[in-house]
Amino acid sequence: MEEKKLTELESISIIAEMISRAKERYIGDGNIMMMWGWLTVAVSSLVWSLLAATLNPAWNWLWFLIPAIGGTLTPIMAKKSESRQGVKTYSEREFGLHKSMIIQHIIFSDDDLDLPLKAGLKARALKKYLYRNQV
Repeated sequence: MEEKKLTELESISIIAEMISRAKERYIGDGNIMMMWGWLTVAVSSLVWSLLAATLNPAWNWLWFLIPAIGGTLTPIMAKKSESRQGVKTYSEREFGLHKSMIIQHIIFSDDDLDLPLKAGLKARALKKYLYRNQV
């Protein structure tokens, strides 16, 4: 097999193409973010108009449409976007694995990430105790 010698212009164009392809894969086309944005605008407009027209607070339950619709459409749109991208590179696969590991750690860890919240609740409970017992 012969190795083809690349000129400077050819090598620069190959590098630029690889960079642009990687940027497109990491950033994506933005359709999922646009869907979430438009969904939020649509639901908030719907809730506002129904609340303004009827003054019935039950319309606030429609806010749950955002995660219901968005949570359903996001994997579908991601699957379509992924199928258009083709083969994943090593760095993309590693980035995805690291991202999922970090998310799982945040969700399932028993770290005191909510320490300020716990401290605030303890301080509030102490104030109530001191107020009740007039210490």
